[in-house]
Amino acid sequence: MKKALGIIILGLLVSSDEVKAAEPFVIHKNANSITFKHTRLGMFTRNKYAARHCAQYTKFAYLFYGAKKDGKVIYHCSAETLFNSPSSGEERLWSNREDKKSEVYKKIERYGTGVTKKPIKKSTIEEFKEICTDLGLTLGTSGYVDCVLKLKSDEEKMIMESQRLESEEKIARGKQDTALDKQELEEEKYNEEQSERKQKKYEKCIEAGTSKAICAIELLSSQEEENQQIIPN
Repeated sequence: MKKALGIIILGLLVSSDEVKAAEPFVIHKNANSITFKHTRLGMFTRNKYAARHCAQYTKFAYLFYGAKKDGKVIYHCSAETLFNSPSSGEERLWSNREDKKSEVYKKIERYGTGVTKKPIKKSTIEEFKEICTDLGLTLGTSGYVDCVLKLKSDEEKMIMESQRLESEEKIARGKQDTALDKQELEEEKYNEEQSERKQKKYEKCIEAGTSKAICAIELLSSQEEENQQIIPN
């Protein structure tokens, strides 16, 4: 009976951690942001939760460096492509902006809010001439020549700016992936260390002659105390 009770309590311990990870504590939310109570673990769970929240308003979720403050983590919601925080200017750490399979991406793409950017089609000299003629300028005049050159120059600038923005987006995406990989490895390492520490503590308790049920309860109590220390009131 005691053995069965110990197994049940250990099961509750694991399931309790899973519930906490599945349901992050929300402090505040609206159409433009969602704020969570910070915990040492749970970044990926918060990311998913924030993505679902922002999707209600047909927006992407964004997490920026420096978003954690005073025990809180703030995610921004926006239909635009953001590389920096609109409030602090810090660089982007994570976003579901590139998840093309998500419903919010499909909605924004369908209703044309600028998520899907088509490359600028390079015009021909004849097209520039046609525009200048439609403006009432006479072929061969200095005003006509200036018009054609100006249109050509403006288009080249637009193409260069588009290429620059695309390059910046790729760089930002690379930084985001690197930061997430690092965070994931740190969380995996921490989880392994915590699991090993709990197992050793439980075994040491059993070796001391304490019943498995009591050891499991003590382990659960110590875990609750650690959670209170990690999450500020």
